[in-house]
Amino acid sequence: TSQAYQKRWNRKNELLADAAEKASVAAEWLGVRSYPRERLTNAWTLVMGGQFHDLLPGTSTPKAFQFAWNDEVIAMNQFAGVLTSATQAVVSGLDTQVKGTAIAVYNPLNVAREDVVEANVNFLNGAPQGVRVVGPDGREVPAQLSNGKVLFVAKVPSVGLAVYDMQASDARSSSTE
Repeated sequence: TSQAYQKRWNRKNELLADAAEKASVAAEWLGVRSYPRERLTNAWTLVMGGQFHDLLPGTSTPKAFQFAWNDEVIAMNQFAGVLTSATQAVVSGLDTQVKGTAIAVYNPLNVAREDVVEANVNFLNGAPQGVRVVGPDGREVPAQLSNGKVLFVAKVPSVGLAVYDMQASDARSSSTE
């Protein structure tokens, strides 16, 4: 298509909306936050407008795409805000008492997932030599510090959250195989 951005943003919004809605349902079900029906509806309305007639096939006028791109970005920001707020609300009810820094990882997929997570962590005394990350089961997971970010392997259940314990380490790399 001549309008790859329109298709890309449309798909990103579909995925982001799904994640935001699932997290919002969980937050409401747990009683920590009400479901943001109006905000999600408004964002979905913007996305659905971009699916109208000639926009996704890429045959609209250039001016129409300027408006559509703007709508996609606004919707993306709304979905991201809802997702952040809902997951923070759910995490507030989880046990995040750890030795180091608690990192909550959210999986909006309908299947369990194991993947590399990249986390931005602010270290109070500057970046350590290395990191050690412990999973919810108490076992250390492969981890490393790279360009000020912590990379580690996380396993999270379907449409679930898992809390990991990130600890500073004196060792250059404390990754395990």
